[in-house]
Amino acid sequence: MGNHRIILLLVLLLVLAIGGGLYATYFLSAVTGKAVISTEKETLLKDYSYTTAICNSDNECIDIIITCKNNSVSKIEPSSDLLKLPEDWQDIRQKNSSYCS
Repeated sequence: MGNHRIILLLVLLLVLAIGGGLYATYFLSAVTGKAVISTEKETLLKDYSYTTAICNSDNECIDIIITCKNNSVSKIEPSSDLLKLPEDWQDIRQKNSSYCS
């Protein structure tokens, strides 16, 4: 009878430890997790980059990478050499008069 009580007590302690760990992980980390997700979303909306083409009247174009930070241009750099494109070529990427808005 004594051995059964010890085994039952050990099993009960194990179940309580696992349950307490799951409780702490689920409920206590939820607040921190949401704060991190919110911060990451805000940062992603403020810091981004995209490509666009700049062309002259002879349809010679160069692709550039525009990097935006906090709604202003932080860097513009070429991503291709000068290309001579057909006369009917049009850049299908969205144009924006201000590069970062």
